[in-house]
Order: sequence, then structure tokens, then C-alpha cells
Amino acid sequence: MRVSAVIFVLFFVMSGLDQSKGHQSDIEPRLPMVEPPLETTTQISEVSVQSAGPAIVTLSLPTYIYSGETFHLKGEMIFEGPNIFIGSIEFLDTISPLHVDENGIFEATLGIPVGHKSGEYEIQILVYGLGQKLFRTELVEVRTKPRTEDYIHRTEHMKAITSDSSSLNRELEIRHEYNREYLPVRIGPGQFILPVFGPISTQFGERRVYEDGSYGNHHSGVDFAAKEGTSVISSSQGVVTYIGNLPIRGDSVVIDHGGGVLSGYHHLSETLVSLGQEIMQGQEIGEVGNTGFSTGPHLHWEILLFGVPIDPIQWTTDLFVRQ
Repeated sequence: MRVSAVIFVLFFVMSGLDQSKGHQSDIEPRLPMVEPPLETTTQISEVSVQSAGPAIVTLSLPTYIYSGETFHLKGEMIFEGPNIFIGSIEFLDTISPLHVDENGIFEATLGIPVGHKSGEYEIQILVYGLGQKLFRTELVEVRTKPRTEDYIHRTEHMKAITSDSSSLNRELEIRHEYNREYLPVRIGPGQFILPVFGPISTQFGERRVYEDGSYGNHHSGVDFAAKEGTSVISSSQGVVTYIGNLPIRGDSVVIDHGGGVLSGYHHLSETLVSLGQEIMQGQEIGEVGNTGFSTGPHLHWEILLFGVPIDPIQWTTDLFVRQ
């Protein structure tokens, strides 16, 4: 997975690739403008240049971040002469692309898995140019946020779905497929909007507890309680990358927003879009339902960043995402 991610970044930058997954788009892609959450602090590192090689002169990243949340890394490097640079970030055993512009400004958006253990972890920054290379390692503290428990009484239908591992394995296989490729850069507005009108019934990250006392995984999204048939809209502009039935999440629509960001809309009763369709923010894409592993009508909404589920509510506030 690491090798394929690096090869993708190298191929994309050096070949000038402007689209992936075969989607033709008239939308002009652009990178998101993202700031760290206000509850974190910004650490600026400065170095003096002793050689003609590239060097990082500023680096902005939070001193700590909670598991399940997203943060933004941004910096500037200096170098001699004209050059074209490409980069990558290695963090928590995942390699993500690092965007570097012609002026040496670089940035990346990263997410922390909700169940990740607290501690200090390395971020490795790697930048390649024509005959030049830059490597930098920093530490970021990951803190565990207290999570509540969500007690669920499963119906017989729900028990049948999870009676063996086949449903879960099939769902993981499908989710892996639609997370393999993505539009290379973000499109649409940076700040997301809520996809449905209704109260939140289950928060992101809550730990599932079933009637027999057994524990499930942390909740990978946010659940909205709403009547069946309630309109569901796209939280941001993008392209439909998956439409179909998932054994656990039921009838689903997944939208690719570029730059490794996907949003998922699950347990739908109706889907109103087609595969490859370009979607605008606020456009109706389906209706609330009760399909899959579900105790009643609701929408399960999630955001994936390079395949990692992260708190979607964070993306709806200007505490994190700014234009």
C-alpha cells in the first residue's frame, strides 16, 4: 500500500495527471485551505540554511491532536534555482501525498484513527526534486478523547447479518475497492454541510455495546435520526464513486471530493444519483432508510481521509476548514 501511494504521487506530479478513475470533469480542481483546530497550538520551527540543498524554513502543525480528528500540516522550504518538487508524508504507518507548489509551500491533511493509542508519533516529511532531496522528522502527540458508549439491542435481522464474518469481510472488500483511487486534488468548497435535517442520535467514535455485553467497534460516523424518506443531500461537491448495497451499511452512496477525501451516506431507502455523476454541494442524492445493520430509520454519515474514518462534524466548522 505504501509503495502504490508513493508511485501514484510520483506519477501524478511528473506526468501532469489531471484526473483519475476515468471521471471527466469540467470542474477546476484546487487544494483545500485548512487550518488546525483552535484547541491545538501552532508550532513554528525555523532552520538556518548552511548548504545549497533545499531546507525547511517554517513548519506549522499542532503540538497535539485527538484520536479520530483531522489536522493540517503546512510549511515552506527554500531552494536554489528552478525546480519541480514532489513529496509524501509518512504518519502512523500510512503514506499520504504532500502537495508542494512552485514557491516551495507544502501542505497535507492527515487524520488519526479513532481507536489509536495516545503517545508521541513521528511524522516523516520527504520531498524530492531534480537532483535534490529533503527529509525531515517531527513529533506529534496523539491524545485519546473520552468516548461514550452506545448500547444497542439487535433485532433478529441484525443478528443474522453478523452471524458469521462473511458480511463484514464482503463490506471491507467493497470499501477497500472504492478507497483505492481518488480524484487527485480537492474540488468544491472546503467547508462541509450537514447532509440531513434531524437530531444526532449517535456521535462519532462512540463504542458499541450489544445486549449480551459484548463490545463492537467505535462508531465510524455520525447517525442522524430522521423519518424514512427524508431527503439526504451531499455535504460537499464531488463525484459519485460508489452506489450500491453494503451488507452492514445498507444501501449507500459514496462521493469522492478529491485529495483522498470521501463522504459516505448509508442505510438509504432510495438512491437518486448514478455512478460517475458530478454532484454539487447541497444536491439531493438519496432518502433516509433502514437498510443493512440498522435498528430503525436513520442516516449514517461518514468522512474518510485516505481510508481512515474521521470525525465529520469537525469538517462542518470553520474551526478546521477555511476558504
